[in-house]
Amino acid sequence: MAKAELLFVGTDTGLLQFSNPGGIGRWLRSGHSLPGSDIVAVWAKPGDPTHVLCSDAENLYESTDGGQHWGDPIELGITAFAASRTTPTTILARTDSDAILSTDSGENWRRIAPADRIAATNDVLTLSTTLRAHTSIDGGASWQSDEPWFQRAASHDGAHIVGVSLSGVWTINGTTIQPAPFSARVIAVCSDTAPRIVCSDGRTLWAYEADWQCIADAPELTLLTNTTYHPDRLWGADKAGTLWYSANRGVTWEAMKTQLGTINTIVVARLR
Repeated sequence: MAKAELLFVGTDTGLLQFSNPGGIGRWLRSGHSLPGSDIVAVWAKPGDPTHVLCSDAENLYESTDGGQHWGDPIELGITAFAASRTTPTTILARTDSDAILSTDSGENWRRIAPADRIAATNDVLTLSTTLRAHTSIDGGASWQSDEPWFQRAASHDGAHIVGVSLSGVWTINGTTIQPAPFSARVIAVCSDTAPRIVCSDGRTLWAYEADWQCIADAPELTLLTNTTYHPDRLWGADKAGTLWYSANRGVTWEAMKTQLGTINTIVVARLR
C-alpha cells in the first residue's frame, strides 16, 4: 500500500494542511492552523513529518502531531528553513539578518553568521551575503569560507546541485552551463542520470537539460519546490493563490487548490 503524504502550505492567513491518504492523488484539506498569522517558513522533520515547525515574522511554532496542536510560541521570527536530509535533527534557518542552526530539531538554536540566503544539500549547509559565504560539510559542526552566491538549489536526493553566482554564472554540479535567458526568481532540480532544471521568473517557466526551453502553457509561478521523496514531482504557486502540481518534471501542470491567499512556502512530506 502506498504511504500517506502530507502537504503544508504557509500563507498570509495561517498554515494550511492537506493529506493524500494512501498516495492515490486525492489531496484533502485536513487543517487550518494559526489563522491570522502570515506563515513564511515551514519545516517538517524528514522521516517524521508529524513534527512540524513554522514561523511568521515574530514567532516560531512547534507541533508534534502534524499541526493538530501547537505549543506556546517562541519569540524567534524565522524567514526560511534549509534542512539536512541525512541528519533529520539538523536545521539551518535564517532570521531577518542571520543564519542560525539547530542540531536537536529546533529545541535550541545558535547563531552562525550574517546571511541573506541559505541552502542545504544532504549534510552540506551553505549561507551567503553579497560579501562572504560559509559552507559546512559536517552538518554545521565546523564552517569554512566560501564564494558568495545568489541562488542554490538541489535535487530531491542531493545528487545534483545548481548554483547561480552573483555575476550570473550558472553551474550544475560545479560545471558551468549556459545561463538562463531571464532573471530566475525560483529554481527546482529534478534528479536523473541527466538533471533537469526548472525555473521561473514569475511570468514564464523554463527548463534546462541540454539547453534552455520555454515550457508552453505553464502557470506563472512565483514559488517552486521539488518533492523530497520523488525525482519527478514539483509543486508551485502563483500570485493569485493557486497551488500547482506537476508529476512529470514540470512539462505539464495541474491546479490543485485555488484561492488560498498569498502562498509563501510549500513543504510536502511522506509518512513512513
